[in-house]
Amino acid sequence: MIEIYSKNNCMQCRMVKQYLNKHGVKYIVKNIDDDLGVREELKAKGFQSVPITIKDDIVIQGFAPNKLIELI
Repeated sequence: MIEIYSKNNCMQCRMVKQYLNKHGVKYIVKNIDDDLGVREELKAKGFQSVPITIKDDIVIQGFAPNKLIELI
């Protein structure tokens, strides 16, 4: 399953979700604004910004369509 670490009012986060929706890819959203535990989880993985998209061993920072295509 694809996980997207996101936050409210994040344009790049919105673009990642729109891209995956357009291609019919299912994902779960982990919002760092809504859940402080998720924020800590993201920090523990070594990241300080969103969006972070993870599937298995693939980690994509930001909105990178050329990399997101690997998830389809």
